[in-house]
Amino acid sequence: MRIYDFRQSPLLYKQERKYVKHTLLVRVVLLFALFMAAETLSGLVTGGVMVVLVWRDIVSLFAGAQGVPSEAVAGELESLLLGASGHPAVLLAQLFFTCFVVAALLIFLLCFDGRTATSLGLKDSKRKAAVHYALGAVAGLVLLAATVLLAWLASGISVRFAPQSPWYLPLFFVAFVIQGFSEELLLRGYVLTSFLRPGTSPLQGVLFSSLLFALLHLPNNGVTPLALFNIFLFGCLMGLLTLRTGNLFAASAIHSLWNFAQGCLFGVSVSGNPLMPTLLTSVPVEGRWLISGGSFGLEGSIFATLVLLLALLPVTLTRTKHREQPFQSFGGGTFYFGG
Repeated sequence: MRIYDFRQSPLLYKQERKYVKHTLLVRVVLLFALFMAAETLSGLVTGGVMVVLVWRDIVSLFAGAQGVPSEAVAGELESLLLGASGHPAVLLAQLFFTCFVVAALLIFLLCFDGRTATSLGLKDSKRKAAVHYALGAVAGLVLLAATVLLAWLASGISVRFAPQSPWYLPLFFVAFVIQGFSEELLLRGYVLTSFLRPGTSPLQGVLFSSLLFALLHLPNNGVTPLALFNIFLFGCLMGLLTLRTGNLFAASAIHSLWNFAQGCLFGVSVSGNPLMPTLLTSVPVEGRWLISGGSFGLEGSIFATLVLLLALLPVTLTRTKHREQPFQSFGGGTFYFGG
């Protein structure tokens, strides 16, 4: 057994850029504009779903609004929309419409930033992509199930069979596939690969993308230092796996199935987000937040730390000895990385 040399990552040999005529400032502005457009479109569609859900109540509200102060009407309207925000259809829309973020990011990367699908880890043989995704899906389920089992055995959570809106589950599965892919495309496909340059360690990209991943969870409900550390660990696992496989498929599958299993199979709060339609319901035991993760969910548990650390072992260790391989730089020069 030896540590895998991530300088031999297949993803490094896939890095290439097309000619880019836009300056850095222009690209930053374009990226910001595309993201804002995606977020606005997503917000409008999600808001539309909320309005449809309470449409009759809204009509009744305005029908009886004569003589009622406008502030009271606005407050009642806000209460109606807030009450609809936890409806499964709204949560589903929020997940599904991360596809707008995916579209915005792909437009920027492929059209304005000179990237290629191959360099982003989006292109591989069909067989390899299918195998990596399938194995990643199984791994995501196993890792989350192991975390739930350990927390339950330690009496940190109580688990009971209590199906809630199970007919939504197939739709939530597809939605989580999209959501997991969108985050992996941004953090590993874009941020991580931006660090893959001759003469630099790919681990810099892993650490930076994982830190950014953790910081993006700072506003979430119930977040704790341990939860942020676990999110960072999860990001490291996804980053190293992306380098090891040379594509985003395994990492995207683990990410999607980890979240789907949390929210829709075991009924665990997903990074502090509200509970969703589920088969089982897991309730944290009062006063045992170190085991249960509290309101943030099992990602804030010490057992998530243990499971993620164990999962890093097969990704970082290897039995094979790498031979010296050339890496073609963007300028055409050749660099050699020793095994």
